[in-house]
Parts: sequence; C-alpha cells; structure tokens
Amino acid sequence: GLLPLVDVYVGVKAFGSLVPESDQSLSLRYQTQQEVTYDGETYDADVTYDIDEAPTVFGEQEPGEVTGTATFETDDGQQRTQETSLDLLPGVYETSIVPLATPQVGVGLPMIGTHVSVRYLPSISYQDVGSLQFAGAGLRHEVSSYIPLLPLGLSAYGFYQNLSVEEDNAGKVLDLSAYALGVAASKSFLVATVYGGLQYERTAADVAYTFDPPGEAGGTRSIDFGLTGASSFRALAGVSVGLGPAVLNVDLSQGERTVLSAGLGISL
Repeated sequence: GLLPLVDVYVGVKAFGSLVPESDQSLSLRYQTQQEVTYDGETYDADVTYDIDEAPTVFGEQEPGEVTGTATFETDDGQQRTQETSLDLLPGVYETSIVPLATPQVGVGLPMIGTHVSVRYLPSISYQDVGSLQFAGAGLRHEVSSYIPLLPLGLSAYGFYQNLSVEEDNAGKVLDLSAYALGVAASKSFLVATVYGGLQYERTAADVAYTFDPPGEAGGTRSIDFGLTGASSFRALAGVSVGLGPAVLNVDLSQGERTVLSAGLGISL
C-alpha cells in the first residue's frame, strides 16, 4: 500500500441475492402460549399455529393466513380445544433479487499476513418496513508463507454479519445473523487478481412482532419464533482489478442461494 507497514482500504460493497420462489412464501408450524376466551372466561392456553404458504417479506402483497388450535383447561377441570385463525401481514416487496450496499473499511498488516475488515450500515428507514441496520466484521490470514514454493496465494478467513429490522412502536421485529469460515486461493496477473474459494456458513433468525388482525376485534396478536438454517457450503469465484489506488472487484457465489457482489474502493 501507499502507507508504510499497513494497508488501508475504504470503499463500498454491494450485494444482490437471488430470491427463489421457495423463499417468497413460508410454511411453518410453531407453538406459543396466549390467553383465550371461552364462555366469557379467560384461560391460559397452549396454541399450535400452522402457516401454509404465507407471503414472506419478498412475497405476494396479499395477506396470508395462520390457523391454530388452542388447548386449555377450564375451571371445572375439563380439557378444551378451540380453533382460531388470523390474517398475517402481506409481502412488502415482491422481487426475485434483494440488493444491499454498505460501506466497508479494511486494515491489513502485510508483515504478519493479516487483514481485518468492517462493514456497517447505520439505521435507515425503508418505506413501511421500518428501520434497517447492517453490521459485519471479518478476519483473513495469509497461509501461503507456511507452504514453500506454493504457486498460488492461499488464505483462511472468517466473518460474521447481522441484519436487523426495527419498527418504531414494536421494537426489533427481525434479527438475522450469519457467520462463515472458508479458504480462498488467488493468482495475480499484471493489474488483475483471480480468486476462488469454498466456505462453510450458518444462519439464524429471530422474528417477533405484534399487530391487530384486520376485521377482528379483541386486541393485538403476537407472532414470535426463531429459525436456524441448515449448515451449508458455498463456492465463490471472482476477479479484482487495481488501477493505481482504485480497486474494483466482482464475484459470484453459489450456495443455497446465488449471490452476486461487487466492490469499489481506494487502497492506501
């Protein structure tokens, strides 16, 4: 870099994640506890809800429906069941690709072959969704120096990132976290560097919100559940071009979803 003993990168990273049809709707069974009314009395009940192909955030802009069965015990000791149903929120933005752009800052120490990067997008409001915030951090270490005569650059890396959505009156409604561990190989040709790699990744999401079902009296309903994605692997390939201090990179990765990303910044 232009600075002694340290490499500094400042730029913007943009992502585009393809959304398959299977991710535009949600089918789910979950259990919760809530109060139900029976013969004018209120009881604590265990409720099992079933969601059948309701729209996700990226699905159809028509409300989905969830049906449920409440099980409770009345004052006379009898076990009772009661059917219930309510409308879910419609999809917010029906699309087959989800874009995201975030600033990125990186600091590298060439003497020890280690590079740290941070991505951060402050809280911003988006239409009726609420406030979105994104943060991530990664660590990469060059391992080529430990393998004599290796014709390629070889590195190991790990990163963590978090995306949250918060409503003004309801607090955090979505908290999505992901981490990945991987290895990458690279080869430089004049001003271009070609790279590829394989990474292991895992995601988890917590969803919690309340709303008033349309056309239904009786107060607010609550939805609260967590999801953990299956562990998976992702392959990626890309190219980086440096023209003076300017650096442009584009890569394509394939895992459970296809992601196209590009970065533009200045290396000092």
